[in-house]
Amino acid sequence: MCTHWNDSFHTFTNPSLPPDAAALLATDPDDYVRSGLAQNPSTRPDLLAALSADSNVWVRRRVAEHPNTPVAVLADLAAALPRTRRDEDAATVSAAALANTHLPDEAIIDLLRAHPRDRYASQVEALVDGLRKRRRPSRTRTIEVVAFDGHRSTPRLREIPIEEPGRYSPDLMRTILACDLSEMLPVVASQPDAPDDVLAAIVDRCNDLDSHRWTLVRVAENPATSSSLLSSLIEASDIEVNLRVAARDDLSNVHVQALLASTSGRVRLAVLSRSPERTEWALNHSSPAVRAAVASCSVDLHTVHLGGFEEDTAEHDRWLSLWSRIESLLEDPDKAVRTKAAATLPLPTLSTAYDQRGAEACKETRAALAERTTNPVVLNELSQDPEKVVRRRVMRNPACSGDLLVRLASDPDRLVREYAGVKLMEALGGI
Repeated sequence: MCTHWNDSFHTFTNPSLPPDAAALLATDPDDYVRSGLAQNPSTRPDLLAALSADSNVWVRRRVAEHPNTPVAVLADLAAALPRTRRDEDAATVSAAALANTHLPDEAIIDLLRAHPRDRYASQVEALVDGLRKRRRPSRTRTIEVVAFDGHRSTPRLREIPIEEPGRYSPDLMRTILACDLSEMLPVVASQPDAPDDVLAAIVDRCNDLDSHRWTLVRVAENPATSSSLLSSLIEASDIEVNLRVAARDDLSNVHVQALLASTSGRVRLAVLSRSPERTEWALNHSSPAVRAAVASCSVDLHTVHLGGFEEDTAEHDRWLSLWSRIESLLEDPDKAVRTKAAATLPLPTLSTAYDQRGAEACKETRAALAERTTNPVVLNELSQDPEKVVRRRVMRNPACSGDLLVRLASDPDRLVREYAGVKLMEALGGI
């Protein structure tokens, strides 16, 4: 009937194809004609049911993919699982039926329960393949395409569907876990409607972080993950997982404090950078460890939020105001916080603090400045500081001059004297 099928393919895939013509094409001896009819969006369910028994695998696959295919027919196609790994035709058709979102979850649950992995390895592989391919068009996006007409091109707009992973019912998720389909855990962990008991079971199974890290990442990103599960993920102390937790907007202050206790600077920076409110909360916290965590991220916070061009935005102004609060950590009541701030804040900040307060600047600020400044006047002043730790830092500073070393060679502190003497001998030996 259609010898030149390539030229007339649009005829039997045309949604306006008359019903009588469609019924005639369903018995056409050409496989391509029947396959095209199985792709036609207006093909009737009864014709699709008839084509589901076609001898050609591609015709059956198109039927399995069609949204009008009756549910009973889809269930039969999905149940025709391959007996061996070499049975590629059966695997192709059953996977296509399983991927069809019109197939109820109950049919998939029955198949999973009827094919335990230890007895039906090939069938389970086909089931997993179909489950992974389940997609659902959730919305459309307008794009501009160019249609070529000879040497001229005419741009036009077209609506295209944006597909997302298919939604699984809670019963299907629990069945997947019960059947121990570990390869499906990342997909289940991403389900936005996943019940808390399902996500908790996934976390319990993923004790081996090396092989299940990205499954836990999906749980950390899932908006359905409960507060208690987030706490469990934080306690696992995996950097990649905690970075995803830190990026959430629904964290409690308990979560934020736990993340700030992380040994990873990336995690601490991620949780503080999420919003100025979090940083302000941490700056006002009664725990020195929390304030010290802010101090440890001070330079990176400045780079991320204030290091570019000046911006006339409320959030920029908020971060600018917070920066002065961060600088005030140099005078924090807690020694550990002052030490961390002095070791982390940039040299200009330390110099400004010393210029403003002089000898009244905290010992930690003076010691950090003594080790990093190249200003000879400041080094001369700090070489006479009453605190020996400050004088020791002056002595270790590469910018310390010979005159200062001579003075420090008679310092009251034994370590300062000895090390100054060593540096003087090295300097004299190099002359």
